[in-house]
Parts: sequence; structure tokens; C-alpha cells
Amino acid sequence: MDILRINFTDWPLPDSYLLEIGRVAALWVHLESLLNLCICKLAGFDNLDDPEAFSLVNNKSFSQRIDIFSALCKQSFQEYPNPNEYKGAVYRLQEAQKLSNDFIHYGMVVNPESGSVEMEKGTAKVGVSIFDLRRAYMHIHIGYRELYELELTQDIFPYWDPYGKHRSERP
Repeated sequence: MDILRINFTDWPLPDSYLLEIGRVAALWVHLESLLNLCICKLAGFDNLDDPEAFSLVNNKSFSQRIDIFSALCKQSFQEYPNPNEYKGAVYRLQEAQKLSNDFIHYGMVVNPESGSVEMEKGTAKVGVSIFDLRRAYMHIHIGYRELYELELTQDIFPYWDPYGKHRSERP
């Protein structure tokens, strides 16, 4: 069987949805990696290849890693110009987690009667739109940006606003 000749168009969901779900997943992995890196740096590891550094984050849930990050920020609060600055980043990380969890942990199907994409959450079926997926990955990217700016003190603008003209707006 020649796998490359199989047509997977619109399977298991419409390709437009799969593209957006792929962005959610790809951006989520970047955010998790950056959080892991920040935790290791805040814990005082200069060599990020040190296995002890990653023992802090391996096998921890994202919520646990947020807690570790928050605790390390509290301990090193004197390094920040505004000691409470990290709280905004923590909030954005939690917000990004809530939104991404829906699209990563719940299955989506096409409703055969309406043709719309739905997700089963408990006993309810919830409609999913491209807008919902884009909003989720925009929040993930905002969490990434805030973490990046906090820890690396470099201002980066969102992909959709490369010059920061709409910096105060949130999706």
C-alpha cells in the first residue's frame, strides 16, 4: 500500500479545522517548552542539558508547572522591576491552558445532520467554530509572549500584529 497516495482530505474533520487544531497543538508545545526552560533558569540551572534541571518539570502536569513557576517567581521577586508582574503571566498561562484543553482533550466530530463540527463535553454536544480555535491559539500565543517578555525581558509582538499597533487588545 502506498500511504502517500491515500486521500485523507477532510478526514476525520474538515481540513480547515485540522489546520487550526494543528496550530493549537504546535503553539501549545512551544508554550510548554518555554515554561520548562523558564522554570529551570529560575531554579538556578545554567546548563539546561543537566538532567537534574528537567527533573523539576518532567512528569508534572501543566498546572503543577505553573505552580512551580509562580513559587520560583515569588522567591526571586527582587529581580523584577514590578514584583507582581509575574502574576499577569501566570494568569495568561492558566487562561491559555483552559482554552487549549478543550481542543486537545475532547474529541470533535462532524454532525451528519447539520454538517457542523461538534465536541462532546460530558453529556453535552458543543458547537466548535474556526473562530473558537483561532481564539484559543491566540491566547496560547499571548501566554507565550507574556512569559517570554517577563523572563527574557524582550518585547515580542503577536504574529497577527507584528508592529504592536493593537498591543492592548486581547482576542
